[in-house]
Amino acid sequence: MVKNMRGVVLFSPTDEVSESLKWLVERFKYRTLGVPPSLVERLPKLKRPLVPLAHPSRDVEAFVGFAADSMKLEREVAEAVCLASCYVSPLLALGPSAQRSLKDLAVGEVSSKVEMGVRDWKLHLRIADYSVLDLYEWSTTQAQKLWQRDANFEKLISERVTAIKKDQKRYWRLQRGELEPKTFLVYLDLVQSLHKAGALRSISEHDVDAVSACLAINVSVLVK
Repeated sequence: MVKNMRGVVLFSPTDEVSESLKWLVERFKYRTLGVPPSLVERLPKLKRPLVPLAHPSRDVEAFVGFAADSMKLEREVAEAVCLASCYVSPLLALGPSAQRSLKDLAVGEVSSKVEMGVRDWKLHLRIADYSVLDLYEWSTTQAQKLWQRDANFEKLISERVTAIKKDQKRYWRLQRGELEPKTFLVYLDLVQSLHKAGALRSISEHDVDAVSACLAINVSVLVK
């Protein structure tokens, strides 16, 4: 499933996203798009390329609740962020409510100054996939150091900030225009967000092997 997946879809049940979802489905006819468990019932006619996701373990499901409570996030947002990490896929955020929630959670972003046609969207959705793949192994392995008794949280976070700044450079094509900048994607990092919420030390109460899979540096494309 991970090999064939090109993104995890997130939207708010209060937003109308049928047109955006239709556009996404047309772009990924031969791949799959994951739908988190809390949103599956909102799409009663679920069919490929949309596929339902599951929590890989009860430890991951428990961590989703912890993350939602610690950062005061909607359950579906915390779930989507964690599962996108577990399934090594970017988030694809549809609708203003979900996009607003993720922008509030973001630790970095990439803006576009160019008019994006279908070809540009396809290219940069693929580049977003590369961002996730290239950062995944390093960021999840690095996150396991949080469970060490002498963990230096500030040092670990500084390394993650540096990695994000380096990754942002791959989106240079979007900076070549003169239009008013619009957010194309945001970077998500639960390590930084939990630290900001004062909850990072509580992470040691959770299973390192399961939860570190939720702690990749990830991206979410704001589909407009």
